[in-house]
Amino acid sequence: MESFKFDIKITKEDLSSFLIYHNYTHFNGLFGIAVSIVAIAYLIFNFNHLEITTMAVLVIIGLLYTVVNPLMLRQRAVRQVDKVFALPITYELKAETFTLVQGDQKAEFPWKDVTKIKDNGRLMIIYVSKVRGFIWPKDQLGENYREIVAILRKNVDADKIKLKDK
Repeated sequence: MESFKFDIKITKEDLSSFLIYHNYTHFNGLFGIAVSIVAIAYLIFNFNHLEITTMAVLVIIGLLYTVVNPLMLRQRAVRQVDKVFALPITYELKAETFTLVQGDQKAEFPWKDVTKIKDNGRLMIIYVSKVRGFIWPKDQLGENYREIVAILRKNVDADKIKLKDK
């Protein structure tokens, strides 16, 4: 393989999907959802025995991770797309590395730096650390999807790849 190039243009929906997926598949997000559910359940089952201030606090806690946090993540995605992802990113997959170029910025990563590859149904996420990942919307990969997956499977350990069938 000499190299394989493709462009990605991150949208607000793509980044929002990534942020929600990333936040709610880790301990803090799951714990927050659990706390919100417990608060709502406690409110429902004890409604007749609670003071109004306690009810208000339980409603706030209940809405925090189920409504407020997703809305805040969406707003963050809107701001970031306009600033960070205004220009498309060109990825080049090579035998030893993959490179990304956005405007005059360029970064190169050896395949061994890939810690995991995840799929949330809408996005393929290539992680190079616990908090740094590259978002590849599957609808933008189009007809190149199978070729890209083949390149990933060739260069990244199989136990690091968790992809769904397209």
